Amino acid sequence: MSDSRNTKLHVAMFPWFAFGHITPYLHLSNKLAERGHRVSFLLPKGAQAKVEHLNLYPNLIHFYPLLVPSVDRLPLGAETASDVPFHFTSLYCLDQTQDQVQTILSSLKPDFIFFDFSLWMPALAHQISSKAIYYSVITPVVQALKVPTKQKPEDMTLEDFMQLPPGYPSSSVRIKSKDLRLHS
Repeated sequence: MSDSRNTKLHVAMFPWFAFGHITPYLHLSNKLAERGHRVSFLLPKGAQAKVEHLNLYPNLIHFYPLLVPSVDRLPLGAETASDVPFHFTSLYCLDQTQDQVQTILSSLKPDFIFFDFSLWMPALAHQISSKAIYYSVITPVVQALKVPTKQKPEDMTLEDFMQLPPGYPSSSVRIKSKDLRLHS
């Protein structure tokens, strides 16, 4: 019988292109590599140099740079959320890199793929016989604010979303209408 603790995995990481997401994903990658697992980390080409020093296991964690295509109204060359004004971050999406990601992951065939904002990742993982793992670096408090208090979110108004969910632990936390408009 094989000891599952000796089984080494190949894991892929595909965080949203913001350093507040990339950095925790790299910390998790280091923990996995510390246990001997191999990690393939997909990120924008220009972001690699900014986080390379955080890679404690360069023999096990390999970066795969992605070319981020131009998107209307975003500055030319924008690769991460820090390259754009805050009010444009909702325009900045990962969907434009889907073909590149599919090509890379199809050739790597990782056992697991960690992701956060790429809603198409579970279907892609299934196509290549991998398992997709939603790994959110956003705190549960922020996540709870997004939980609709009604059955049909499409019928909700901005004011409905501003109401705290039943049982929410703190009445001092409030989401602002201007922030909701950014995410709508």
